[in-house]
Amino acid sequence: MPVRLLRATILQSTHQFGPALQDLDAVIAQEPGNGQAWLTRATVLTVQGDYAQATASCARLSALTTQLVTVTCIANVASVTGRAASSERLLDLTLQRSAGAAPELESWALTLLAEMATRRGETALAEARYKKALSQQPRDSYLLGAYTDFLLDQRRPQEVVTLLKDQQRIDALLLRHALALQALPGQQAPFQAAKAELAARFHAAMQRGDTVHQREQARFALFLQQDLPAALQLAQKNWAIQKEVPDMRILLEAALAARNYAAAQPVLAWVAANGVEDVALQRLIRQLGPLDGQKVSAARKAGAL
Repeated sequence: MPVRLLRATILQSTHQFGPALQDLDAVIAQEPGNGQAWLTRATVLTVQGDYAQATASCARLSALTTQLVTVTCIANVASVTGRAASSERLLDLTLQRSAGAAPELESWALTLLAEMATRRGETALAEARYKKALSQQPRDSYLLGAYTDFLLDQRRPQEVVTLLKDQQRIDALLLRHALALQALPGQQAPFQAAKAELAARFHAAMQRGDTVHQREQARFALFLQQDLPAALQLAQKNWAIQKEVPDMRILLEAALAARNYAAAQPVLAWVAANGVEDVALQRLIRQLGPLDGQKVSAARKAGAL
């Protein structure tokens, strides 16, 4: 792997998306046939919400890698740009036709399919896909985070505690573990310990100027500390950097808790402009309603209701 591609991957993982894209563009200029560089570029652009450029990067993969990689890349963008149903069908069919795919590729596709089903409210299908993905990659931290979020939404905290018993080194997974403990009776001591550990980790990150976990910090502030102003500020800072569905959700949740309708407007406009389909987001949008004396017609004007 070229050094600049390795550096770009590290920069992406620490949410330094601008420098990551610079390195990726330099790699592609030298090696236009580098499929990993195109895929990483598509991933970064999707997180940033630059869907047109992300799709263009995915399209370059068709001559460089397997159909499963190309379709998963394209479906990841299409699923949040008004083409959720068609992209889910295409990805499901492509996965069925990709017998013998590497476990990490199959798990990647299954995780995305599970997220798609979750966004449609198809919980049984989503769970089956999550479990199949976990059978391929049981320690994948992104997959564990997505599945435990699903379980928390289903009010199944004991399963989260069991699943994350040995996975608390990663801050995002410790957060899910703490949220699960909070929901369980008789777990006050381990909950307080997990909460204190998270507070220490997030404080250390802020001291370093590390903004990687602002989404998780916003959830921590909102649901574990009940610090509504801090949660909203963190969610807004996070939204300035990345625009995935969980980023939309935490900003809506924080705005709703703070009764700050204006803070929700960027997400309402984004959802309307891009055709984002997600039952949890729609539920939050309905709950927002007229807050602080502001009229729901403002949301209709934004096209979000």
